[in-house]
Amino acid sequence: MTLRDRTSPLVWLLIGALSATATLVGLDRSIAVDAAPGDLDSTYVPVAPCRAFDYRPGANNVGSRETALGEGEAHTQQITGNVGNCTGAAAVPSSAVGVALNVTIVAPTAQSNLRLYPANVESPLVSNLNWLAGQSPTPNKVDVKLSPSGAIKVENFKGTVFVIGDVVGYYTSSSLTELSDAVAALEQRLTAVENSRSFSVTRRSPDPTPIPVTGTAEAGFITVTAPVDGHVVVYSTTVFSPNGVDLFGSCSISATNNFDTDYEQYYTKPSLLAVGSMSGHRRFPVAAGTTATYRLICSQFQTTSVASDTVLTAVFTPAP
Repeated sequence: MTLRDRTSPLVWLLIGALSATATLVGLDRSIAVDAAPGDLDSTYVPVAPCRAFDYRPGANNVGSRETALGEGEAHTQQITGNVGNCTGAAAVPSSAVGVALNVTIVAPTAQSNLRLYPANVESPLVSNLNWLAGQSPTPNKVDVKLSPSGAIKVENFKGTVFVIGDVVGYYTSSSLTELSDAVAALEQRLTAVENSRSFSVTRRSPDPTPIPVTGTAEAGFITVTAPVDGHVVVYSTTVFSPNGVDLFGSCSISATNNFDTDYEQYYTKPSLLAVGSMSGHRRFPVAAGTTATYRLICSQFQTTSVASDTVLTAVFTPAP
């Protein structure tokens, strides 16, 4: 049984991403939070070796058991928490998903094998140590996944044998979780920064369709969606062609969908005898997620005129 150690590539990738926040702003985002820990993702934490259990009796004994494993016996052995000599700062933490053990068998009475596996699963058809009857103490390094409660089973096949277990390290997914959370936070920060930047949109009305403004008419419109709270300033320039004298004309920008008679005028000219243009702007507060259509409404009350070549530019600026 093995646990994958994916520390180095992922750690350096995420550290690089976190240190490059300023560089990423203004570029297309390519970070996706798809490196969240899975069942097989873990990082290895080496520790100063400590003896978690020694099933031999007397002065050699460590832990709660002091008898040999019997034939076919599978003993549940706790690993996380204060176990044997692995206590306090040396204890395997509850966040561990696996453990690295140096396992030694002593005084075997028959040719046999030892199996170590998570305490919550069935016995596997693989062994971690194999020996002959009367063989001298034999060690082997074993990586084994832990059960949800932090335990393993130690199973002997034939005869009897004493078993010693020394912890040399453990596997945990907590560091990957922290790094994954950091990437998620970075993604949110980048999104917030991108959404909070100013932007502008321009719309030009087609020239071939001049609009009579003998009464009140819409000369052009533009639609803007605000990503965050802020304000929109709409700038307008419109060309007018008069067909008479003594023109009195005015235009305004309105955020309504109808011809609002209460709109604010931004330009009034008492005489426009040749082709000319009017320009101006108006500011509108907006809330996050709001989509508004801003319309240029023009009117002329004394003689005939047409509006054409309307250019509207909306500039969004986020709130401080």
